[in-house]
Amino acid sequence: MTNNDPYHTLINEICALSLISTPERFYESANFKISEVDFTLQYQDRVEGRAVLIYGDMGALPTRNRDAALLALMDINFHMFSGAHSPVFSWNAQTSRVLLMGSVSLERASAEGVLLLMKSFADLANEWREHGFIGQVKTAGAPLEQPVATAAKRESLSASGRFQ
Repeated sequence: MTNNDPYHTLINEICALSLISTPERFYESANFKISEVDFTLQYQDRVEGRAVLIYGDMGALPTRNRDAALLALMDINFHMFSGAHSPVFSWNAQTSRVLLMGSVSLERASAEGVLLLMKSFADLANEWREHGFIGQVKTAGAPLEQPVATAAKRESLSASGRFQ
């Protein structure tokens, strides 16, 4: 048994649920498309344990109101952060694309759970592609787009020994 057999099992199950008949070709780097959003899954064996890394292609940065869109991404990052496996938005300079990345402990991962997580990432990606997380443009002559209202303030206080 190799160290990544549980990962291969997870990929086999994801492929079975997705009606993909050749899961072996996904073992090295699993590329999927969900709701028109490209995803890559990768296995990682690290000191903290084995994990499945999930990369979702959100799309390009908007050319208009780029600063407001970047601030909206940072605000969402703040609200999504809850610990080691929190998803995070990032920028890939090689592709000039925004990514939504996350990880799932392999011991806790299930095919259904990973697919649902990718679906929720895809829903966010489609919102991003539609309006860059910035409010709708008003009619001509109206003020430029405004950032989407932020979520409720975080209620959890910083735990000692942990960044928040």
